[in-house]
Amino acid sequence: MSETNTARVTTIQENQPICTMINTLTVKPENQQKLLDYLRAMTEEVVVTAPGFISANFHLSQDGTKIINYAQWRSLADLQAMLAKNPHHVKQCNALAENIEIRTDLTVAYCAYPSEALVH
Repeated sequence: MSETNTARVTTIQENQPICTMINTLTVKPENQQKLLDYLRAMTEEVVVTAPGFISANFHLSQDGTKIINYAQWRSLADLQAMLAKNPHHVKQCNALAENIEIRTDLTVAYCAYPSEALVH
């Protein structure tokens, strides 16, 4: 992996002084791709340049009813500032989703990785 790509990898480590957000969006299956497309555009146009943004990762359930966003921010205040500056984006997400659960009170407590002997 090149040095440029390494900077684009989400790093999950225990006890880091960052805000970890897990956002669960429940959608009707016909809206899953629409909402993902919107979230991707919003992330590329607004979020990636917001102060304190570290990374965002979107996961789709195979049944089409969930989008899970795992994001990292320097601080909860940075995340809240971005949301406050973009209420129209929050409104659009609410229009496409049936329910949105946002957790920002999370701390990475444990990480497990394969042993080096098993990787080779």
